[in-house]
Amino acid sequence: MKYEIAPAYQGRKEISAEDLLTAVHISLNQEADLFEDGKLICSWLGLPMDQNIENLHRKGITTYVQSHQYSFKWTDENKNSNKIFAMFLPHVWEGEDMLQVNVHHYRASINEREFNNLDELHQFLFRNYPDIMPSFISVWVFGGESKNYRLNSVSPEGATVLAGGDSF
Repeated sequence: MKYEIAPAYQGRKEISAEDLLTAVHISLNQEADLFEDGKLICSWLGLPMDQNIENLHRKGITTYVQSHQYSFKWTDENKNSNKIFAMFLPHVWEGEDMLQVNVHHYRASINEREFNNLDELHQFLFRNYPDIMPSFISVWVFGGESKNYRLNSVSPEGATVLAGGDSF
């Protein structure tokens, strides 16, 4: 399938999406119309949301609200995955090496690395970025369960430690 988006006041451009669900996420993040093989599937600013939901339902995607945000999944639960995808953005701030890690539940870019869960990502960070202080590594999880935290709030064994000392 060929997926294209048309952000407001711009022409269509092809996107790299593994499947329709990924294309939906990308188009919503950019508030862009989504086309599949030249046919309009969604127009986040141009169509009523009920129409977008119906169009997606006909294509096998369920729309639901989580944490006051629209979220999407395959209607066929066997197609859904718990995998996450991370983009690593190293930078220097006031002379210190830092790392921002953006995490999505879909591949937002071809440059993202795939992980089975956040614990696996954390272990990767501890192993592959030992020269960056954990307090200088920011993890941003985007989506219905959005959160952000510093890696120093995570123990190397995998349990995330909250400010009060509780783990989850």
